[in-house]
Amino acid sequence: MRLSSPTLLLATSALLACGGDPKPLDVDCDDAIALSAEPGYERLDLPVRWERDGDLTRGGPVALAVPEGVTGLAFALEDPDALAGFRVAVDGEVVVDVVDLFGEGPWFHFEDRLAVLQFPMDGATAPPSGCVAVEPVLFGTTVWEEGTLHVMSRRGAGAALTIAPIVVGETAIDDATLRAALDEAVAVYADAGAPALVVEEPRALDWPSAFVDDTTDELDGLRASVALEDERTIPVLFVQDFVEPGTFGLAAGIPGPNGVLGTSWSGLVLSVDTHLAADGVTLEAALLGETLAHELGHQLGLFHTSEAEGREHDPLEDTAECPASRDADGDGELSVPECLEEGGRNVMFWTAEEGVRQRELSATQVMLLGASPVAR
Repeated sequence: MRLSSPTLLLATSALLACGGDPKPLDVDCDDAIALSAEPGYERLDLPVRWERDGDLTRGGPVALAVPEGVTGLAFALEDPDALAGFRVAVDGEVVVDVVDLFGEGPWFHFEDRLAVLQFPMDGATAPPSGCVAVEPVLFGTTVWEEGTLHVMSRRGAGAALTIAPIVVGETAIDDATLRAALDEAVAVYADAGAPALVVEEPRALDWPSAFVDDTTDELDGLRASVALEDERTIPVLFVQDFVEPGTFGLAAGIPGPNGVLGTSWSGLVLSVDTHLAADGVTLEAALLGETLAHELGHQLGLFHTSEAEGREHDPLEDTAECPASRDADGDGELSVPECLEEGGRNVMFWTAEEGVRQRELSATQVMLLGASPVAR
């Protein structure tokens, strides 16, 4: 998320591993489901049968035969009754384990209402080839006997990303300003050398209010209500504001369940009012466009390069880190001017600054955007 104050920032890199050696994950690789070896995008929706295991509910491990050359691989699963996560093994070796290796980087994978896990998440976690075992795990019980594991993959890096701008309810934003903001987001990605942003024609969504309560499940319901023609298109919802003011925008996760529409985490949501100038009337289209580019980065798997206090940074080797020592005014927060030489101009810096363009991405950030399964 991108905030005008840091009070709600998620300290992702502070998550600590717990537990010891992960439990083995055994599957019959001879019966593995083969992913396509053809270039392009593929999505599989695989049934998962739940079984109780003490305090957990486990889905029988799914074996996948992943061919060489897969550039992006992601798993997603949502259960309405319990928090979910994944355990993943490659050729018998556990590499991600939400139970015994909770929150370890570079995935920082922990249980949530909608579990998402993506390869790659940095320069060293390319999608594995061979026999990949995936075990969905629920922390608690569920009334459902079966769930659905969504598997999204892509062979060959993508050159473009498609977004669908959606104006929610009676949100007040004129067409010219909206298009100026969208043009700014396109320019941000172009200047940074990222995959091209393809913008569909803006559309309206009938919704009871332009103000969305981000403290309840209303935001989840809003995201889940969106229907698009192509599942690879990422919804971008414009609302008047959130009930809790001060938030520029909210991605649905790092990453979100891209390729799966109609879930509580499908798409990003941007506030119009938080982007008003000091006069409270003029909408800063350029800033709104930069926020769109920033939140889309989260949705596709990018973390903040530096968090507000300068003690936590993303897991990438080639992004500049702004340390706490750069807090010149001693207010406990790093500002863009304080970090201009240490990543303050990066699209994924934790906050924005009026008059400063943030149009930089590192080579690894660009690679990760193009490696998303929904890139085209």
